Amino acid sequence: MPVTPDESLCPSVPERYRAATLEGYTPTDETQRCALAASRDVVARLAGDSSRRASLVLIGTPGVGKSHLAAAVCHAVTASLMAPWRVEADRANAEYDAAWLRHPAEDWDRIPPNDRPHVRRVPRPALPEWVNVPSLVVNVKAEMSLGTDEQRSTTFARSLRSARTLVVLDDLGRERISEWTGEL
Repeated sequence: MPVTPDESLCPSVPERYRAATLEGYTPTDETQRCALAASRDVVARLAGDSSRRASLVLIGTPGVGKSHLAAAVCHAVTASLMAPWRVEADRANAEYDAAWLRHPAEDWDRIPPNDRPHVRRVPRPALPEWVNVPSLVVNVKAEMSLGTDEQRSTTFARSLRSARTLVVLDDLGRERISEWTGEL
């Protein structure tokens, strides 16, 4: 169960924001400095404790860094949630390796399957979820055309059930407004 460098990044964040960090955000005015401080506060509240609650709404014109900050928060929360998991996964791997090393290599094929060491799976924490709202609207509309209520369980609803830590709704308000999207 080796850990890759990208495991500290939130997997649902779009590729263009993969390098986003709070340290890499350079505020140019007081409003942006406040947004950065609020983002750091949310990370501090959520870091390492998925039972804590925090909300953050970033409002502004295009290009001021709202999505960068949101992605940076996702990455920071993911890194803090993954740190204890990595320690436990490393411990489980070390136990597995030590169990195999107790037997000479030439005996490994002769060990009955039930006596062989087994990899202990360490459950991953629930990670933040990134949702692009205009894409969500298109997907929900397509899924609503399906037959039964069970088939209509949207991708977004499934994402929310698995993301108990943080959900980012990116580009909320940029979708084309119609009566249907307004109700949605």
